[in-house]
Amino acid sequence: MIKAIIVDDEAGARRVLQDTLAGIEPKVTVCGSASNVDEALILLSQHHPDIIFLDIELSYQTGFDLLDNIEANKYKIIFTTAYNQYAIKAIRYAAFDYLLKPISPSELKNCLERFSSTASTQNSNIGVLKEYFAGSPLQRLLVPTEKGIEILDKAKIIRLEGDRNYTIIHCEDEKPLLTSKTLKEYEEQLEGGDFFRIYQSHLVNLNYVVRYLRGRGGKIELKDGTQLSVSRDKKQTLLELLAGK
Repeated sequence: MIKAIIVDDEAGARRVLQDTLAGIEPKVTVCGSASNVDEALILLSQHHPDIIFLDIELSYQTGFDLLDNIEANKYKIIFTTAYNQYAIKAIRYAAFDYLLKPISPSELKNCLERFSSTASTQNSNIGVLKEYFAGSPLQRLLVPTEKGIEILDKAKIIRLEGDRNYTIIHCEDEKPLLTSKTLKEYEEQLEGGDFFRIYQSHLVNLNYVVRYLRGRGGKIELKDGTQLSVSRDKKQTLLELLAGK
């Protein structure tokens, strides 16, 4: 039997998660639910659960306030959140399991299946994720590297260069950073902002473009002097975006 507690400041969300768990996974027993950190600490001392389903925002507190008061590596943490797609991707890149509200039974089932295989590592990046949410999530990018996870200010990213299954990230006043994620994955994570994919292997921060050089597709020049070719079918959209800057 697997014991769990639910920590969420919304009573309705707690009930939904408990009912959903009961319907799809009888091996998980919910020992109790809490609306704040103090209540959660009491439940933890009473029941010693295996899993904590933890909301990130708890009224005037956060889920990280709870984690600061416990030995988080003793538990298996599954975050529940209503944050938008960018924050969700950040959580995924930080190797955490999560549930997006409103909770889907199929997602919960998949989460529990992934859970056992990631349990040994999923709590190792709590500090990184806490730092990420302490700032402005929409303005930051989590980048997995060989040494860990780097948190980059999107405004200081000049361009991203795709190299097969890797991406090289060029930032202002920093050495290029190699990461084992594809350029397409970063394009999805940065969509809707200041970044535009001008060519198959180049995603650029339009705020660093200083001039457009005419040609079939043309070229752009960046503030650091780098010149990059523009795909012919991207030319018109690029010029429209630059005109709006």
